[in-house]
Formats: sequence, structure tokens, C-alpha cells
Amino acid sequence: MTSRRDNRRRLRAVLVAGAMFTALLVATVPAGAQGSDGAASNDYLIVTLTGSPAAHDDSTFTHGRFDSTSQGFARALDRMQRQHARFADRLASVAPGAEIVDDFFVTANAVVVKRNGASASAIRSISGVLRTADSTLYKPDMNLSLGLIGADTYWATFGGSRASAGSGVKVAVIDSGIDPNHPFFSCKDVNFGGVYFSGQGILPGVASASAIFGPGYTPGPGDPLYFSSEHGTHVAGTIGGCITTITLPSSDLSDVWNETELSGVAPGAELWDYNVFPFIGAGMVAFGGSAFSHDIAEAIEDAVLEGMDVINMSLGGGVQGPHDFLGEVSNAAVAAGVVVVASNGNEGDDPYTVGSPGSASEVIGVGATTNAHRLIAQVTTPGGVYEAAVGEFDDFDGLSHTFIDWPGTDNQACTSGVADASLAGEIVLISRGTCSFSQKMDNAKAAGAYGVIVYNNQAGDPIPMARTAGFDDFIPAVMVSQGDGATLEDEVPTTATVTPRIVVPATPNLLTDFSSRGPAPFTHIVKPDVVAPGENILSSVIRFTPFGVTGHSWELFSGTSMSAPHVAGTAALLLESSGWTPAQVKSALVTTATDLGYTVWEQGGGLINVPAAADASVFFYPSNASFGVFKGNAPANGSIDIEIDGGSCSANASGSFVSASVSGATLTVEFNGARTAPSAMYDGYVEVDCGVDGTYHLPWLAVVDR
Repeated sequence: MTSRRDNRRRLRAVLVAGAMFTALLVATVPAGAQGSDGAASNDYLIVTLTGSPAAHDDSTFTHGRFDSTSQGFARALDRMQRQHARFADRLASVAPGAEIVDDFFVTANAVVVKRNGASASAIRSISGVLRTADSTLYKPDMNLSLGLIGADTYWATFGGSRASAGSGVKVAVIDSGIDPNHPFFSCKDVNFGGVYFSGQGILPGVASASAIFGPGYTPGPGDPLYFSSEHGTHVAGTIGGCITTITLPSSDLSDVWNETELSGVAPGAELWDYNVFPFIGAGMVAFGGSAFSHDIAEAIEDAVLEGMDVINMSLGGGVQGPHDFLGEVSNAAVAAGVVVVASNGNEGDDPYTVGSPGSASEVIGVGATTNAHRLIAQVTTPGGVYEAAVGEFDDFDGLSHTFIDWPGTDNQACTSGVADASLAGEIVLISRGTCSFSQKMDNAKAAGAYGVIVYNNQAGDPIPMARTAGFDDFIPAVMVSQGDGATLEDEVPTTATVTPRIVVPATPNLLTDFSSRGPAPFTHIVKPDVVAPGENILSSVIRFTPFGVTGHSWELFSGTSMSAPHVAGTAALLLESSGWTPAQVKSALVTTATDLGYTVWEQGGGLINVPAAADASVFFYPSNASFGVFKGNAPANGSIDIEIDGGSCSANASGSFVSASVSGATLTVEFNGARTAPSAMYDGYVEVDCGVDGTYHLPWLAVVDR
């Protein structure tokens, strides 16, 4: 069996050869965010030779996969090695000072030449050279998510400037507090750095704070008791962070630091801070970092009263029946003229896992897709090298530590069961499951552990782990896959070295494993409404202890908490000059989104497309056709009339038992499952052609439960 170390060696070769892949990413990055450095036309030349590399040679494949042990690869390698040797001999003649620093045989038939001042044209003249190209330096693709939703195209196409995009739009961030002193908000030069703070009803626990700190004490902006986590500052940065140049470590474990330019979706938007998770909040203290629904609802109410245009809630909880209180309050805020955006939840890929308030009918519920990069760490033991997902917990130091299994009776570490400080300096292996990641780290830290490796309890890739406020969980932690966890279980006790985080390319626009799926519980309506990048999103964070903020930083967080602010920022862009209603904003986002090929109950309308949404001129109310559930042996038949605002349109529906037609300003969608449609979730899209006014697609969903 191929070892993980062998796989890592091949991965390194692929990444070294991956300049072509990285170049593909450049076209989608906002202007100035990354690309070639003027000085990057340096002394290195990539020389591609004639003849196919091994990966393009059918004889090197076994059972449809490249096989490094095949006779075909041995022959191809011998051919290319002789070709490279001839090139080296000729290079020594035409460019005596040049040297070959790398060879590629699998993904490319090429060499990398350090010219040392030699003429590129002389090297290009060598027989057998197909083409040459300068080896170009690229900055990390940290803010690539904005390009994935087309925010960069919007900035360039719809007038104004990137810096002012979203100007005059008030966005309420109902979260854990925004640090106005973070450099990501430095362009907002009024009222605490342009970050506004609501004064009424959003600090549960003020009475207890007064009792502790004296009469009349109210924690506020800048107070160490105001912030409960990095979460709110990160979310706010994605919505409306200023254009900021930051430095970040490169992805090759070197000591080189690179500059990259970052901003939120709508850098000109006003950010209003509604902190429902302060350190002294009753829910925070007594219920493990939570906030009560009524406190959140009060923040929504204040936001409406204070004239907010957009509300972002990167938070969620269980849906409390068909008349969920927080959902109904959120719907009311929409009726009051506020665009309300909420995360869909991080409960994974089972249906009906969407949470409240994202489940509410008028709220724009947002699922999460992958970014074009990902964070990993490498776990090295005597038995192999394993790839681990990096989340919100601390980095490892890259040094060797004793590595053991969690010694408690509960291998999930959800109860302590281990004497304090008994694991001093050790890394412990713990299973995912039952309790929060923060609870596991808290228990491990109390036992003296240096760090934690969690292994997944289900098939698939490991996931980036998120922190939960209210725990003493500041220790290094990463997650490996279920299979690698089983292997590590067989190895421990042993030693392990875990690298700090590194950034590697990833496939963008895939639905993440953690993104909650619909339909909405109880109501069975389409959820999520749309999806947006939510994995490894770079934004602003604070570093703090319970006694004060200790510094500002930048981190990649993952979760639907990170996808929702992409949509909230987009809503600010759409509202800036359009005067659209919340229903128009939702319609534009849903009906112009990019279909990623998932079901409606996984992706809603699809991945938001900012310029397409801004160009919408026909709107639909509602923006989907949710038929609900048909139970028993009754005929599964339903009809929904959707109002068309603007345009002369025709319609066609895709999927089973469905049809669509347009009469005047009414789109009628019918589901005719009768008694023949078996139990299943039926879904698809109604494609609406409005001629010169564009084409739109509306998701539809029907649940049959016999």
C-alpha cells in the first residue's frame, strides 16, 4: 500500500509544478490582490521540453490511475531522463553559468533553470525546447472568495470604486462584538472608527456586571468584557473591511512573508455592532457561550428601530416548531424593510439540519462552499505523514512531542476524567463526536496536554474545527480523517510532530461537508436560499484574554458563519444605488445564482453571482416554489402562483411531476404527483426567459412522505 509519506512527496512535486494551476486562479482574484511581481521575472526559467510527461502517457496508467510502479512509467521516465541529460549537456555549452535546479517528469516534461545571468534566448534555442516561461512569484490567494462570487467584477462594472462600494448602507452585525481598533476598519473614521454601536437592550447580564463592578457599569466598545470571541470581528471584516495590505506566511514552510491585499465585500458600508454574546452575558456564562433567542430578537428589534438596511446573523440554533420565535421576528424585520441574512448552520450533510433563524421564509439562509485554497497541517509520526485540517485553534510548534491516546474512559474527551496536569506537554488523540470541539480542548488543556489531534467519526475529509466561546480552549488542535485516525490509534503511544498551518490550492465551489442542508424543519420550504464561500475565509480577528484585548491578527475561519457575511456584504452593494426592497434583493440573489449541480435542498438557487444579481431587472415573489410536504395516500398535487415584477416572460420547469406557465404577471408552478409519486424529495428549477430583460431560474421543492 502506498504510504502517506510517498503521497506527500508526490504532492510536493505537483505543487512545485503547479504554477500552471496557480495561474488559473489569478483571473478570479480582485485587482491588486495577487499576481506577478515586477521583480518576479527573476533568474528562474521554466523550460518545457518536447514530448509528453508521464501523466499524459496511457501506458503509465493502471485501472484508470497513474501508476508509478508500472513498466510504462519506467520506460517514460527513462526516456525523459535521457532527454533531460541531453538538454543539460547543451545548456552547459550555451550558458555555462546556468544550472538546473529541478526536473519534472509526471505532471510536466520540464526543467527549471537558474540562469545566473545567462541569456534566456540562448536557452530557448537549445534543441528539444518546446517553450520557456519566467517563474513568477504569486502572493497567497487568501481573499479569493470575493472573486468566486464576482465582487471584483461588480466593483469594476457598476461604477464608483471598490473603496466606496456599499457607501451609506447600514449593516447590523448581530454577533459577538466588533473591535473598532482593528486595522481592517481604519478607513471608517467616524464614531469608533466607523463601527457603530447600538446602545439599547443587547447586553444581557448588565445587571450582574453592575453588581460586580459597581452601580451603572455597562461594558461597551473597547472594554475587555465587551468582546466574547474573534467571531464578530471576523464576520464584520468580510462584510465591510477596508482595503488593507497585510503580510502572511507563504505556503511552503519557508520564512518568507508575502504581502496581499484584502477587503470586505462592501468596504464602504457602515458596520453597526449588536453584541449579543458579551463575556458577561447570562447565556454566555451559564450556557456555554450562548445567547438567548429573546436577546437576539431584541437586537433585531433595535436594528429595525435604528434604521438598519441589512442584518447579518452568523448564528443559529434549533428550529422551535413551525412558529419559531426568532424566525418570525426575522421575517418581521424583512417586512419592515430590512434585508435579513443568516447562516444555514454547520450540522453536516443530512437533510432537515438547517437552523433558526436561517430557516425563516423571508430570511436569506446561506450555505457554505469551498474556497480555492485550504489550510492544512502535516502530522508526522514514525509510521507516516498525515494531512490534517486546520481550524480556529492554535498552531503547533513543529517540534516532536509524546503522542498518546486520550486516557479517560470517554475517547471523545467530553468529560474530563483525567487528573489535572497529568498529560503535561503531550499531544493526545481524541475522537470527534458528542460535545463541542472547545469542550474537548478545554478538558485536554486542564489535563495538561500540549495539543490535540482529533480524528473524524465519519467518512470523508477532515473538517476545520471551530471554537465555541466560553471555554479555556487555547491549545493547538487539528483534525485528521477517520481512516487516518484508525491508523494513528494503532500507532499510539509514539511521538508526533505537527507543522504550523500551510496554505495549499483547493477546488473551489464545492458544497462543504459541514454546511447544513434543507428543507427547513416543520415548514419543508427551500433552504438554503443560496450558498457562498464559507471555508478558509480570511478576515480580521482579535487576540485577547478575559482581561483585555492583546492584539489584532488575521485568520482563516470556516463555517456558514463565514458564508453569510459574503451575502450580507453583497446585499449592501445591491442596495447602495438601487433602492430595492428586501424581496427584490432576495429575488435577484436567488434567481441569478450559479447552479453548482447540487440539489435544491443543498444549494437553493446556487452560488451567489454579484454582477448578475446587480443586473437583474425582473423580480419574483416569492423567489422559489416551496410545495411543502404531501403525506399519506392523498394526491400529491399543488399549485403556486408567483408574482412577476417587470418583463414579459415565458417559463419551463425541470424535474419530475412539475410544470410551469406564465399568464401576464403571474408565474404558475404546478406539482402533479397525484398518488403515483413515491416518497422522496422532488426538486429542480423553473427557467424563466424574459427576453431582453434576461433569464432567471427559481428553485422548486416538493416533499412526498407516504
